[in-house]
Amino acid sequence: VCGYDVILVSSLSVKRRRGEKPAAAKRMEPYYETAARLALVWTQLVLLACGQSYCPDLCYCYQNLDPDSYTYTVDCSYKERTSIPRFIPASTTHLDLSNNNIGRIGKSDLAGLSSLVFLQLHGNLISEIEPGSFSDLTSLQALFIYNNRIRELKAGALVGLGSLYELDAHNIHLESFADGVFNPLTTVAYIDLSDNRLELLPPNSFNGLPKLRTLLLNGSFIHRIAKGALNNLPSLQVLNLDNNSLMRVAQSAFLTLPAINNISLEMNQYVCDCESSWLYGWLMKKGVVAGPVCTSPVPLLGRPLLQLKPQDICRPPRVAIAGPPYVIINQSATLMLFCNASGAPPPEVKWSINGTTFNLMDTRVASYNTSLRIRNVRVNDSGVYHCCASSGDTSVSSSVHVTVLDVTSENNISSIVANISTTAYIPCVIRPLPVALAVTWTFLNRPLQSLPKYTITSTSTLVLNNVTISDGGEYQCVVGGAIVLKRTLVTIAPPTITRFLRGSCSSPQYVTLNTSSISDFVCEAFGFPPPTVQWLYNGRNVSLSNPQSTFNSRTTVDRSNSTTRVSLTTPKVDGVMVISPDAGGNYTCVASNPYGSDVKTTIVDLVVALQPPANFDIFPNIISAFLNNFLILPCMVIAPPNVTVSITWTGPIPSNAFVSSSNSLVFVQPMGGEFICYAQGGRASINIVYNVALRDPPTILKECPMPTVSSLIGQTAWLFCNATGAPPPLITWYRGGVMISSSGRYTIGPSGYPGALVISMATTEDAGVYTCVASNIYNEMDSYGISLQVVRRPYFTQLPLSVGTAETTPAQLQCLGVGLPPPTITWWKSNGDISMATQVQPSSGVVMGDGYLVITMTSMLDRGYYYCNLSSPLGVVTSPQVFLNVYAPPVFLPSPSEIMTIEGTSRVTLPCPASSEPPPTITWYSNNLYLPLPGKQLQDRYGNLTVLGVVPQDAGVYTCIAASPGGVRSRAITLRVKVLPRASVAPPNATINESCQVTFSCLDHLAPPTNFMWSLDGNPLNDSDRVTIRPMGMLVITDVGAQDAGNYTCTVWGSNISEASSSTAILSVYVPVVNIVLPSIISPTPSSQLVPEAGTAQFICVAIGNPSPSIQWSFNSAPPLSLIRVSVTENTLTVQLLRSTDSGTYACIANNIHGITSRTFQLDVAVSPQFRVVPSPISLQEGRVLSLPCAAYSYPNPDILWFKDDQQLINPLLDTGTQSLQLYNTTPGDTGTYTCLARNFAGVIQYSVAVIIEPTTVPPTIVAPPISSVVAVGMSVALDCIVDGAPPPNITWFKDTRRLFGTRHVTVTSKSVYVGVANTSDSGVYMCVAENIAGRIAYQASITVVTALPSLSADALYSPPYFTTTPKDTSAAIGSSLSLHCQAKGSPVPQITWLFNNHPLLLFGSGDNMVAYDNGTLLITVLTRSDLGEYTCTARNTVGQSHTTITVTEATQT
Repeated sequence: VCGYDVILVSSLSVKRRRGEKPAAAKRMEPYYETAARLALVWTQLVLLACGQSYCPDLCYCYQNLDPDSYTYTVDCSYKERTSIPRFIPASTTHLDLSNNNIGRIGKSDLAGLSSLVFLQLHGNLISEIEPGSFSDLTSLQALFIYNNRIRELKAGALVGLGSLYELDAHNIHLESFADGVFNPLTTVAYIDLSDNRLELLPPNSFNGLPKLRTLLLNGSFIHRIAKGALNNLPSLQVLNLDNNSLMRVAQSAFLTLPAINNISLEMNQYVCDCESSWLYGWLMKKGVVAGPVCTSPVPLLGRPLLQLKPQDICRPPRVAIAGPPYVIINQSATLMLFCNASGAPPPEVKWSINGTTFNLMDTRVASYNTSLRIRNVRVNDSGVYHCCASSGDTSVSSSVHVTVLDVTSENNISSIVANISTTAYIPCVIRPLPVALAVTWTFLNRPLQSLPKYTITSTSTLVLNNVTISDGGEYQCVVGGAIVLKRTLVTIAPPTITRFLRGSCSSPQYVTLNTSSISDFVCEAFGFPPPTVQWLYNGRNVSLSNPQSTFNSRTTVDRSNSTTRVSLTTPKVDGVMVISPDAGGNYTCVASNPYGSDVKTTIVDLVVALQPPANFDIFPNIISAFLNNFLILPCMVIAPPNVTVSITWTGPIPSNAFVSSSNSLVFVQPMGGEFICYAQGGRASINIVYNVALRDPPTILKECPMPTVSSLIGQTAWLFCNATGAPPPLITWYRGGVMISSSGRYTIGPSGYPGALVISMATTEDAGVYTCVASNIYNEMDSYGISLQVVRRPYFTQLPLSVGTAETTPAQLQCLGVGLPPPTITWWKSNGDISMATQVQPSSGVVMGDGYLVITMTSMLDRGYYYCNLSSPLGVVTSPQVFLNVYAPPVFLPSPSEIMTIEGTSRVTLPCPASSEPPPTITWYSNNLYLPLPGKQLQDRYGNLTVLGVVPQDAGVYTCIAASPGGVRSRAITLRVKVLPRASVAPPNATINESCQVTFSCLDHLAPPTNFMWSLDGNPLNDSDRVTIRPMGMLVITDVGAQDAGNYTCTVWGSNISEASSSTAILSVYVPVVNIVLPSIISPTPSSQLVPEAGTAQFICVAIGNPSPSIQWSFNSAPPLSLIRVSVTENTLTVQLLRSTDSGTYACIANNIHGITSRTFQLDVAVSPQFRVVPSPISLQEGRVLSLPCAAYSYPNPDILWFKDDQQLINPLLDTGTQSLQLYNTTPGDTGTYTCLARNFAGVIQYSVAVIIEPTTVPPTIVAPPISSVVAVGMSVALDCIVDGAPPPNITWFKDTRRLFGTRHVTVTSKSVYVGVANTSDSGVYMCVAENIAGRIAYQASITVVTALPSLSADALYSPPYFTTTPKDTSAAIGSSLSLHCQAKGSPVPQITWLFNNHPLLLFGSGDNMVAYDNGTLLITVLTRSDLGEYTCTARNTVGQSHTTITVTEATQT
């Protein structure tokens, strides 16, 4: 019965379970079950007797019977099993139960499998592993349970796995595991617990795993690693904790890992503080490149830990109390102390006094962390105050000595009185007096100067010598910076008469006066406080003692000089003094204040004077006469009866005048001039003087209608009013009925313009109608109205901004501006050249208003540059150009909609050639999943999707989604995977006793083949008496003999025989006859193979000898790594999913008792090229060196090709080491898309980068702008506009918004406008526009042409700048400071600016090497050689400008 087909038994069982079950059959079901069990047991016994094993239902089994390399594989994957099959052969070495629906592993499910080496349980629904389930798996080396639902690993779940090498349990939803659950894994080297939900690593989590080298815990929500969780792991080299929630790692966590050399902590919520400083140093010492990123404290948020400095992470606390070390304060005052604390992290601050924490129940005390306030301090509040700053285990403190003073009653005197020129004493009694603190005095809150005038005694008394009036005031006694006492010094002085009558202070005086010429009697006295002064006549008050000659008294007090002045003025009645002859006598001045008095007396003798008649006021001394009128000048006086008066007219009598009989001077035709009538009588005489002025009523020169004058805001407005008349009229101005005075911003009648009204710094409130009134002393007047309009040039309050929008969506630009009158806003569109712009007009798709430009549905035609203009009568202002970018949706370039590939292809690329501006973002979607999936697909930077290790399940529809600001588009690509026949023979090798039966199964993709053929050593096999070929691909050989040994090959094919696949099994027949044969090796495998990465390498080694030799394999002289990727059958070593580390020498060693032989195979794994770095788009200035890296690594080394705009570069200049493309002296012609292509046996990779070589450009800047000017008709005027930029800007001139061209009297050049002979039509706003490819700038200035300019004097309203101090060429040593002084005057005050080598100096303050002061001084704080050169000082105002240039050189060392 040897060779009985086990599949027949399995098939019978399946039929019974799947067939129709009538009632009778159901009743017999227990018997069927029992019979089936007995049949299976019997079959197992029979098969074991023949050297074969039983294969569980719906599984594939194959074995290698070589005693030295025996393997038995049971493959039950992808069978939708819900439980582990029963009766798994005890000899099973490889068990694959992956990708089923198994929900639980019971204690008996895997019992007895002590030979099991590889166990695959991944891709199931396992939620529980019963403790002890693996207790019999003492030989298990690899356990794969990833992608399950095991939330908890209970104690004992891994018992029995003492030989385990690799445990892969990622993504099993693990939340916790029992203490010591991993302890049985004493030989494990690799544990993967990533992508779980652990949150916490408890103590002793992995304790006692001496051979563990790799531990993956990334993506497991871990927020804390308990102390001892990673203890006793002497071999651990790789630890991955990426993408967790770790905030801190205890110092003891890693210090017990002596072999660690690769640790990853990226994407955690790490706190970077002092507790992290150990980790910083540890990671730096280990050479780790990617450490955690800080999430706190806030100043370090987002910064990688390893990019910080140690002081950024942990800085010891520092503390200092602001102010002096001693504080003196008066009792009942408020004490405020401030503590400056710093450190990383910020320290905690606490206050104490004399070592005791403050009693916060005391309502007087308030602590605000860094400040301390105590209200109503007491003497017992004195002491040492400490501010303590604590951070972790570190504390520092700062102290201050506080003394609360009890001011004694001796200090209660608030004021002290002292006479001037004496000595004053101001005491200050302090108890207790703080030790080592000096007492100082201040006067009016200012420290007293160290002068002989002031002395402080040992008792703190202030002594003032030679007291003056100015010494009066408040004095403060200061101790330790605190004012402890305030005293007021009152200074006094008795009166002293310093001026009496006419300056003489002698008393008495004798004075003779004419009654007609009596002047003021003056008495002036000094004293403090200022004295009271009064006059006495013959011992009585003047007004009471002399009623006929009453004096008017006028008192003046000058408190700054502490003087009082009283004047007696002679009164007049009807213009005539009323002093009578008996007014002579004794006149006494008395000065007095509370501290004394002084007296002066004089004797007055009066002489009676002649006087004009009482009605003399009808003949005033100033006579105005109308032209062509008759004029009479009378001459008469009043004298006592006994006095004879004689009257004469002095000077010659004019020809048109005569003297009448009444002594009057009569004019027939009036004339102007001075005429004097002289009268004398007795001892007295008098002159009557007439000043005759011709009279003409005021007349103003007027315009009709009322003129309007315009003035810019902030500038000076001139309103002119020209009037004639005799006498010259007085000009006054009114606005709204209110007279305007010449003060503040208003000036009436400046030099050269007596009737003009000048308003400086005009504002909008100044606009209105102003009335000029011309009047004379005769109340004759004329008036004239002028309207003032205050205007403002338009300017922007909001500039437009560049915007981008998707096609067919609305776009909005906004531009706001103001001006007087309000400007009109227009929009213009250009292609970048403003001279070619066109105005945007409202339409059905364009809405404009309030400065907005709204395009309701954009298209690519709307894409371009836009700017807005503000237009008013004062000019046009143009905004900078902004760009409206209209994004079109992504466009897919032609590409195949279907791609066919073959199963097993290492990689296939699905293109997604989408284009848009900017480039779109590419995502892929297939089977309700967003791609790429880790380890299965790759997406390159161009959006192409590469599928790795193509299997039939990869076939399907893949959707490429391209998204950009212009929209989202998608395209579907169908991937078809052609499955080629793949033959396999089970068992792959067999050794059987002579005369027994052997069965080989031929499978195509582990299923019965459609077409197949068997051959032995290349010769086709047919049915014979001992050989049977069955329809399902089975080959059965009975009565096996030595002649049957050899290579049995099964060839399978589908519809096309050219795609056939073969697999060979080696049959060895054991013949008892002893025949000594040394081992020898036969192999069809070439000695050297180059296989692409992720492919499969197979080495066949057939050993012949007697007895049959055993075969062992080695890799680089060591046993090959026993992983799931490496499988060894009797004669074949297969390595799947090749990696670069699999490259090396593989040796097949055949050995029997008679000898040993070997054969080696060299395997090289070809690694497809990969770029180390891919540059971003590059923009360079013209002339710079362009270096494009192409750092691709692969095996074998790749060939590097360079392309520009899809054209291959022939013999490009490459760096021999890095293969970087080098371009020197670049020009704009080098702009383009550069592609680096790297290729080798394993694949091709490329990247493209956009390179833009920009011409060397500098936007225009105006170095010296044009200056507004006011000139008279016929004068010349120039406007200069000096600009800088690269390329040199083009300058265009405009006048009143129109392009300005040269005329016969106007010369226009690129830098200036020169008006040779100015006329009023040349007035206007001139604009200089400088433009190059880098930008555009404009500047405006005005020329005002008037009929005449005012004559300028030293204090004229307008004058151009002129220098009062100019710098001179100088030399200075490098490193020294240098001051350049440049001062100028002018009206308005000129502004000083500096140029260095004809470029503006941009000075921003003390942080720079140069500082410019308002007084015109330029300070170079530290002179460097780059500061040597020419400096130009320019002084500008609205009238003109001046400049001077100096050279700064380096001083010669001596």
